Amino acid sequence: MKAGSMGKGAVWAFAFGAIIVTIIAAFIQNKLAVGGAVQAGVNLGLFGTMAYFGVYLTKASKGQGIVAFLVSSLVFSVALYFVTSMLLVQATSELTTQTGAIAGASAADTARVAQAAGGAIGALAGIFVGVIAFVVSFLAGLIGCLIGGSAKNKALAAA
Repeated sequence: MKAGSMGKGAVWAFAFGAIIVTIIAAFIQNKLAVGGAVQAGVNLGLFGTMAYFGVYLTKASKGQGIVAFLVSSLVFSVALYFVTSMLLVQATSELTTQTGAIAGASAADTARVAQAAGGAIGALAGIFVGVIAFVVSFLAGLIGCLIGGSAKNKALAAA
């Protein structure tokens, strides 16, 4: 495809497509037991590549691409916050319940403490994961948009 051949709105498809591609890649990486640093690098590359093509192939400006990838990065980080906090709430609650049962505590007290501990730990971990995901995905999208916009301008000027 040629540079700038798609409509402006298509940049949003690339922005939200980056989320889908990144989730699919994360699932595959987890099945292959790839390390965290490699996963972060792959996810960084995917968001950057989608941003590059989102600006290069569409009539969208660099600024429009940056806004689209800012919004998709926010959506991605909020989704990761909820998934992370949900998983850790459940895991911490189960661990606390089992520990309380072994120690001989009452089931009602253990359930109350388990819920509180799970909620606090899940929320903190979710915030951490969400912030890191936002920073990484937005910076990758920003850089991809800037490079894609420059390449598109050069390609259109040469044509």
